[in-house]
Amino acid sequence: MLYVILLVGILCSAHVSGCDRNCADKPVFTPSRLVVKYGDPVAANCSVCENCLDLFGLETPLGEQNKTGTMISWKAPKMIEWHSAPSCYYTKKDSDDQCCSTLPITVYHKPRLQGSPHFQITIKAGSPLLLNCSAWGNPSPSYSWTLPSGSPHSSSSNVLTIDSVASADGGLYTCSVSNSRGTINVEFNVTVEEINIILIIGIVVVAVAVVAVGGLFYWRYQTNGKICSRLLP
Repeated sequence: MLYVILLVGILCSAHVSGCDRNCADKPVFTPSRLVVKYGDPVAANCSVCENCLDLFGLETPLGEQNKTGTMISWKAPKMIEWHSAPSCYYTKKDSDDQCCSTLPITVYHKPRLQGSPHFQITIKAGSPLLLNCSAWGNPSPSYSWTLPSGSPHSSSSNVLTIDSVASADGGLYTCSVSNSRGTINVEFNVTVEEINIILIIGIVVVAVAVVAVGGLFYWRYQTNGKICSRLLP
């Protein structure tokens, strides 16, 4: 069974790859091209000449087709292939030469986020900040960023970086992802935790005091030891 499937696949690909796309009586698609939203239904017809009926067909990975006379009707309930181009062909009489036409299909989609970004971010002051709002779509989307202050950021990529954050960098960042089919806004709420300077100073003072007291006790111990050794016979 596997060999049969492989053989059918080889024969089908041979129809497309070995075709002459510049022949005089090449098949005609109606419409001549399609622009469709990803996931929407799609349909087209292919017609061949009256003398081209020996062997003709339609190669496509999607949908179903119905052959009536010199025409093949093709439809698919959902367009879920980004790079699909149905090919209609026929074999010329008294030869193995094939003539074919391709139906160009443009599949578009508004931007959609890739992955699962973290929208609530807590970060220590002085640490690097990286915000990522990568998205896919057709046409390819563009990016713009708005800072917590409401002013735009110079970054036009999917990533915004700050080498060392301060408390003033905390707040709501908005990434706008757009193409001709729509826009999505992604918000990141950034909380910057300040380093507690007072606590650090206190710890340092205590550490210095402990060392000082320890040094004092050691000095007195050494001093008393020398005095005792002099008094003893």
